[in-house]
Amino acid sequence: MQNTAFSRTPWANSLLGALALGWLAASNPANATALTFENFAQGSQTVSFTNTKPGLSETVNAGEMLFGMNDGGVTSTLRAYCVDIFQEASSKAQNYTLVNGITHFGAEKAADLGRLFTEFDVWNGKTNITAQETGALQMAVWEIVNETAKSQGAYKFDLSSGSFQASSTGKGTTALAQSWLDGLGTANNWYQVSAYENATYQDYLALNKVPEPGSLSLVLGALGSLGLVARRRKAKAVKG
Repeated sequence: MQNTAFSRTPWANSLLGALALGWLAASNPANATALTFENFAQGSQTVSFTNTKPGLSETVNAGEMLFGMNDGGVTSTLRAYCVDIFQEASSKAQNYTLVNGITHFGAEKAADLGRLFTEFDVWNGKTNITAQETGALQMAVWEIVNETAKSQGAYKFDLSSGSFQASSTGKGTTALAQSWLDGLGTANNWYQVSAYENATYQDYLALNKVPEPGSLSLVLGALGSLGLVARRRKAKAVKG
């Protein structure tokens, strides 16, 4: 079994693209997207984990995953993290469906995943991302997705205890993942979380960065202006 994961993508640079994808997804039915796992974007870390229900213990490679994507004939590259420890990645093209994160993970865990990547953004700044950081992110993602233990009504994310436990041979990787998990309670959430689903192969995490209110107002204002121009042109055409 080969489990894989991926590092942070340049979210801020693709803000308008993320918005466009969100609007398209809201107005069109879900379509299959072909994903082909190619490699780890920055290399990987060796991670061992144990899950109690369902029972599973594995030692795997963890890091940001790099995929070839074919979406309706449009080819591109996708970076994503694994959210499915019970199935394998595929080096051959497999069809996936993009679904809402709340539907896939539940509202609480979808929010925690968004907070994790927000916290990483704040912590990392603009420095180059390493295999250790992406391996730690993957560990934290698996902990959030698979942990069932709660304390005072909230999930207790601890890599050394609970229903899901994990460690890495990379020096400092486990501690880095735990530090982000420990900070979730006070972290903001800048991300809309989704998931690429496949019934046979691993599912993957996809994130779109949500714009700040001021930025969103500017974008929506621009779209409104375009709509107004279009209506005026149409009215002029009707008048002859």
